[in-house]
Amino acid sequence: MSCSSSKKLDIEIESLKKEGSVYLQNNDTANDLEVSNINNILLYPLISQNKITWDYPFQNSENLIKNYQINNNYKSFKTENFYNYNSDNYYKKEILFTNDKIIYVDDYANLFILDTNFKLLKKIQLYEKKLFGDYLLKYSLIISNNTLFISDNLGFIIAINLNNYSILWKNNFTVPFLSNLVIYKDSIFVTNSNGKLYSFNVLNGVQNWSFETGTNNIKSDLAYKITISDNKLFFSNDMGDIYAVNVDDKGLIWNYKISQNNYNNFNDLFKLANLTYQNNFLYFSSSFGNYFKLNAINGNLVWSSSGKSHINSILNPDSIITISENTFLLIYEKKTGKILYKKNIKKLLPDKKIEFNNIFLLANKIIITTNEGHFILIDSLDLKKISIKKVAKAIKSNIIIYSDKIFFLGEKGFLYKIL
Repeated sequence: MSCSSSKKLDIEIESLKKEGSVYLQNNDTANDLEVSNINNILLYPLISQNKITWDYPFQNSENLIKNYQINNNYKSFKTENFYNYNSDNYYKKEILFTNDKIIYVDDYANLFILDTNFKLLKKIQLYEKKLFGDYLLKYSLIISNNTLFISDNLGFIIAINLNNYSILWKNNFTVPFLSNLVIYKDSIFVTNSNGKLYSFNVLNGVQNWSFETGTNNIKSDLAYKITISDNKLFFSNDMGDIYAVNVDDKGLIWNYKISQNNYNNFNDLFKLANLTYQNNFLYFSSSFGNYFKLNAINGNLVWSSSGKSHINSILNPDSIITISENTFLLIYEKKTGKILYKKNIKKLLPDKKIEFNNIFLLANKIIITTNEGHFILIDSLDLKKISIKKVAKAIKSNIIIYSDKIFFLGEKGFLYKIL
C-alpha cells in the first residue's frame, strides 16, 4: 500500500461495446467545449456555523456538503512548528472538529488535539515508529458520543475517549483499512484493501460480521467509499462495484457495476468520489468518466452523464456541482443529468499542473481548493465572477468550517486557520 499512486494496472482491453443509459453526455476527456445554459444556481439556504461539529470529515454520514454562513477575509494563520515535520506522504488527511477541539493524526502516528487558538491539548503516540518505518500511513477518523475512532492502512482500529484521552481499545486485523468510517447504532463500518466490509462493536472493537466482495491486485486507496442512511449501507471496492447492504439483517440489497466502456484510459487505477446519499438516491462520480445517479432502493440507474472525477460533489435542490479531473467546473441538472454549465477553471490558474482537492459552499459561493494552497471563489449568482486567493503553501486535508474560520492541514504538518 505504500506504492506510488501513479503506478498503473495492465488491463486487457476488449472491443468497446456501446452500453445504453438513461442519459449520457459526450465523454468529458474528449469534449473541451464550454457550456453555459444558466447564469446562476439555486443553493440551499445558509446555515450558521456557531454550533456545528465535524464528527465526520464531510459533516455527516451521508457525505452531504451544506451551504455555510461565514464572513471571511481569507487571511492565513498557521500553527507554530513545535510539531513540524517533513513528509512525502501523498495520502489525503482527515481533520475533525468537535466541542471546540481540532483533531487529526500526522504521518508519524501522532494524534493531535488542539483548541481553535492552536493550543495543544493532547498529543498521543498511537504506536511506535518502528512498527511502520518508512511505510506511508493513511488514517480515517470519526467521532461518536465523544469517542474518536481511527482506522489505518496497517490494519488497526482504535477507540479513544475524548474526555480523558484514554485509549479504550486497540485491535489490529493486519489487512489495510482504506475506506472512510461510518457508524450506525452500536456498530462501526469500514472496508479493507481486499474489498471486504467489516462491522465492529463500538464498545470493544470485536468484529460483529463481515461481507466479502473482490479486489484488484494493485490497490487504489481512492476506490473505497462508504455512506449510510437508516439501515442501508452503501460501499464500493476497487473493481468499480457499488453495493447496498441491509445492516440489520446483513443481507445484500443490490449491487451495481460501473462500466469502463465509456472511458478512454483502461490502465488507470479506479478512483471514486464520496458516495453521497439524499432522498433515496445515490450520487457519485469516478475516474471511469461518468457521474451517476442511482435509485438507492433497487440500484437501478437513473442517469449517467460525463464527468471524470474523484472529488466530492455539492448537491443542491435542483443541481449538482463538481470539479472534474479534467479541469472543468461542472453543474448538472439533478433530475436529468443534463450538463447546464461547464467551464475550464484550470486555464485561469498560474500553473496548469495545479491539482484540485476539495469543493464546498460558503455564503453562496462555490469554493474549490487545490493541493498547492489556492482558494478559487465562484459567485453562484454570477458564475462569471471568479477570484483566486493563495492562502497556504499546500492543502493536504479536507476542509472544516467553524465560526467564521476555515481549518485545514497544510505543508510540513502545519495546521492552518483562515479568517
